Amino acid sequence: MSKNCNKCLKTLPLSEFHNRTRSKDGKAHRCKKCVSLNDKKRYETAPEYFAKRYQEWIEVNREYKAEIDRKWKQSERGQDSIRNSTHIRRTLTRTGEKVTLKMVTDLHGIKCLVPGCVRLDVQMDHIIPLSLGGTHTLDNLQPLCAYHNNVKGNRNSMDYRGVSI
Repeated sequence: MSKNCNKCLKTLPLSEFHNRTRSKDGKAHRCKKCVSLNDKKRYETAPEYFAKRYQEWIEVNREYKAEIDRKWKQSERGQDSIRNSTHIRRTLTRTGEKVTLKMVTDLHGIKCLVPGCVRLDVQMDHIIPLSLGGTHTLDNLQPLCAYHNNVKGNRNSMDYRGVSI
């Protein structure tokens, strides 16, 4: 069974539409992807408005939010996040400097610095890894894409900042 989306005009299976009890066929008139894109656009136009609404919801639903947070912290993803944030806090207390990805990309550009790579999904890479005594400072950071950052790991201290294509 399929249905036409009123937004993108594609014919999609019913599983691609949200349930809606008020409609004749029990499904929404727009597909899930179109709804998601519309929601994203609305958020991008007024993020302050949505942040304020979220804070108001938290105030009204304080106990429910606390229960959700407790369950999340006990989950595997929550434990990973806690470990990562602890690592970041430990790094910041060692150096005393808060370095953001924006600061690194402002200095070196928003593209992966590995010659020939054109990926824009960059991460902060420590030239001398923290595990080998490196610091979390601008002079020890370079933007690398996720792939090259993972390949590099903490095995070497390749500095791509001065390398040209």
